[in-house]
Amino acid sequence: MTFPASFRRPLLPAVLLLPAIAALLLTGCASYHLGSVGGKNLQGVNSVYVPIVKNETLEPSIDVSTTAEIIRTFDQDGTLKTSQSPEADSQLDVTLISVGRDALTMERLDSQAGNQFQVTLTARITFMNRRLGKKICDNVTVSGSNTYIVQGDQVEAERQAMPMAEEDLAKHIVSLVVEGW
Repeated sequence: MTFPASFRRPLLPAVLLLPAIAALLLTGCASYHLGSVGGKNLQGVNSVYVPIVKNETLEPSIDVSTTAEIIRTFDQDGTLKTSQSPEADSQLDVTLISVGRDALTMERLDSQAGNQFQVTLTARITFMNRRLGKKICDNVTVSGSNTYIVQGDQVEAERQAMPMAEEDLAKHIVSLVVEGW
């Protein structure tokens, strides 16, 4: 069976165009690669050891809860596996250096009393890539904060706001580590 010439002509441009379209689609993923997200500083690093956070503030028991939040954030991110062993590929040392409290808005009738506050945790971090044998960052300052409203008990309101400030601090720390320096 033979097709008329008029029927074969419209197919010719489509047949020639098909490989060009396929080439364009396949090159769209040319820059995508699997591997370490943090670049050459995280080369060969698959795990991180996070010892208990050192607490230089007057805030009691914040070291354990902040450590747990940093580990949880690493686990949630999934780029690096957390390890209980100091023999991990890398180590993150964190020292809490301050807890700041700032009044953001004041009561209308009492200029000395605030009703919206911000708590800010500030830490110094050192991240060591044991595979390369070098510090990727040394004493870098990182902060996390949370805003809260006081409707009575200032201490209770801040106690409830502190875990969210720890979460924000942990997100900033993990982001710096896994995205590279």
